[in-house]
Amino acid sequence: MSWDWPQNTAVTIATALTRLRGELETRGLELRVLPGAEVALTRAFDLPDRELAALTLGGGPWLLVEAPHARGVSAVENMLTALAQRGRRIVLAHVERCPAFVDDGDLLSRLVGQGMLASVTAGSLSGHFGRRARAAAMRFIASGLVHNVASDAHDCDERPPELLRALDRAGLGAQATWLADQVPQAILRGTPLPPAPAWPRR
Repeated sequence: MSWDWPQNTAVTIATALTRLRGELETRGLELRVLPGAEVALTRAFDLPDRELAALTLGGGPWLLVEAPHARGVSAVENMLTALAQRGRRIVLAHVERCPAFVDDGDLLSRLVGQGMLASVTAGSLSGHFGRRARAAAMRFIASGLVHNVASDAHDCDERPPELLRALDRAGLGAQATWLADQVPQAILRGTPLPPAPAWPRR
């Protein structure tokens, strides 16, 4: 959710989730769908704590935050730190596509050192978002700064829900279980992350 989509709130998301679950049950599809939102940093910074708590991933402690696509390292770091100081546990969405993280090689390391988690998009690993995003994603992974890979799917054609194939192509098949299963489950449950695997060197 962002300022571009003001109609998205914890209430509208919960309402849509109820309808979706009802439709899945009607069709006999055994698929478990949990609530949550990717919240733009500028929007999250202005939302009250009660609303943020209702937007966490699966109702757990972690909030998925999208850093702005504009540059400004100090602003991003200060806003994320302030958000964490409000009691929010933060998962940073697609860090490899955020200029602040790509421009300042130490920014992600500093924030992970504060307890934040980092996610990269599977499409970045396969070059869907360009060479720069792919290089940044692989660099962050090799440095042990990435905790999960997400599909960031928007549709079935241009942005499909691809995970394992992208991980295999990037040489990360051996780490796929940790990146795409074990850590996401720990995030949803609010439990400690499992020990990280060894990363391929680049």
